[in-house]
Amino acid sequence: MEQRKHPRVKQPLRVSCVADYKVFEARADNISASGAMLECAEEYIPGEELLLVFNAYCARRLLTIPAEVVWSDLKGNSEGKVQYKMGVRYLYVSSDHLKIFSEFVAVCH
Repeated sequence: MEQRKHPRVKQPLRVSCVADYKVFEARADNISASGAMLECAEEYIPGEELLLVFNAYCARRLLTIPAEVVWSDLKGNSEGKVQYKMGVRYLYVSSDHLKIFSEFVAVCH
């Protein structure tokens, strides 16, 4: 059985990402205070860094969090579009962000 340090929220959340001077949209799922799983049309490999911008609606503000790709995989979909799944871990999370994540988990769990 897998042990996780932080609880996960399975509610999908739209996230803006910045990498290689490009901005793209992704769907975040399996979100925790230490990382998330993203689905998007962009391919990134482990070790690459992204800047994630979450709309933390429970706190009525945006959270900007630097993250690193830890795994990546090709995912097909029913419409024939290329989609990728990737796991990211946050590189820095402030105590303020941890509090907001705790509120988010409480609201969405």
